[in-house]
Amino acid sequence: MEKINYEYPVVFIKNEESGIFNAFVPDLFVFAESKTQKQATIEVKMIAKKFLQMAKKYQTEIPIPSTIEDVENKWKGWKVSLMSFAI
Repeated sequence: MEKINYEYPVVFIKNEESGIFNAFVPDLFVFAESKTQKQATIEVKMIAKKFLQMAKKYQTEIPIPSTIEDVENKWKGWKVSLMSFAI
């Protein structure tokens, strides 16, 4: 079976008080947190892929990705990156 590649903007937020990094995929409503940005990235990628796999398996509508510009405008001041999820 051929894999499908989905690309979604991901917002990275660092809590200055705790030092915890959050990675959030607004279109999928999934997020992860960790002590490092790298680990938060790994975890959110795993969670988002699982979300997409389950949506596909159960024939649930998969949200259309927002543009990176729209997410950057909504989440001003935070780092936003485009991330690929192949399922």
